[in-house]
Order: sequence, then structure tokens, then C-alpha cells
Amino acid sequence: NDVEQDEEASASTSTVEEEEEDNTVANNGCPWEWHLSIVYSETWQTPVLYFHVQDAYSGQACTNRTEILKHLTQNPKQNAPPLDDDDDDSWDFVTQEEHPVTRMPSFFFHPCRTNERMALLRLECHNNNKEAMWLLQWMSLILPSIELALSSADFVQMSEKLQHEER
Repeated sequence: NDVEQDEEASASTSTVEEEEEDNTVANNGCPWEWHLSIVYSETWQTPVLYFHVQDAYSGQACTNRTEILKHLTQNPKQNAPPLDDDDDDSWDFVTQEEHPVTRMPSFFFHPCRTNERMALLRLECHNNNKEAMWLLQWMSLILPSIELALSSADFVQMSEKLQHEER
């Protein structure tokens, strides 16, 4: 797999435990623990968000893509439409494979679609600190899918800070 072979060997990992009330659809009311990492894809020339999910109490990993998709698409905090039985294809960018660094089974947002969307933002970025600004834009595009949205105020504040740092 080109994505796996061309990944940088460094990844930052963090854990986000969700509130119990947000997990009833896919996990029988138990909180899920999300383990996230971002790995740069040389092939697609974009960051890739990898994640694996497990029950916070038992530590049992969720490897069922349908359960993951139900959680991602049926959470009331998100703008995504609910997932119908025939709607799996609209979320075909959520894929499962071995993490390129940890070698654990992981889900990820396939970078082909990310790169398409980010290409438009690259053209619009007039900031001299383009790489940092581009990463900030990537975060604002991807993170809402897993309920880690960057607020508009935070985006503006970080963007302004990046502009001051370039001077």
C-alpha cells in the first residue's frame, strides 16, 4: 500500500475520552477512548489522521467499520448526515488498515479526498508561513469529523499568531 509505505516514521499520539452521553449509539452507553495520530503521507503530500477506538472500561478495540461510521455520522454535535444502510459509500474515505508506525489495526481518513480539498486551500494561502497555515487549515477540515473542531476564534487567533511569527 503506497500510503503505508511512504509515511514518515514520526507520529504524535493523543487520547481523547468522550463523554458517556455521546456514545450510546455505537457502544451501549460505555465511553469510547479514541487514540489519534497524524502521519504525513509522502505519496499524497498531506497529513493523514489515523485512529483506533476502544471501550474505555474493557479496553476492547472496536474493529467494526459500521460501528465507527454510525458513531461518526449519527452524533448530534456533527453536521454530517445520518448513515443509511446504503450510504456506506458516502463515507468510503474512512478506511481500515495497519498503522504505518505502530502496526496496530487502525481506521484513517484516506488522503486522496483530503488532498483534493487541500489543493484548493493551497492556492488561496497568501501567508508566507504557508506550511503552518496549511496544517492549521487541514486541522479545521479534518478534526470536526471526530468532534475536535477548531473554533473560529481559535482559528483566527492562531492564524494571526502565524502571521506575526513570519515577520
